[in-house]
Amino acid sequence: MSDIVNAIDGDSLYNGCGMGLNECSKTQPCPMHDKFIKVRKEIKEMLTTTSVYDLALGLKSGKTVLMR
Repeated sequence: MSDIVNAIDGDSLYNGCGMGLNECSKTQPCPMHDKFIKVRKEIKEMLTTTSVYDLALGLKSGKTVLMR
């Protein structure tokens, strides 16, 4: 899933500011910077370890849905 997200949205999810600011870094952090580092890492891990096949299995088994 990580490759798909990166192809569609680029790497801003992994590198961008959690508040959407143009400039955000360790030396000039936004108010959410330190907290967002943890969230960003968890999102990257989740997307890296989840495949399209995993999603399809959930749909096929009825454990997940795409429409309500």
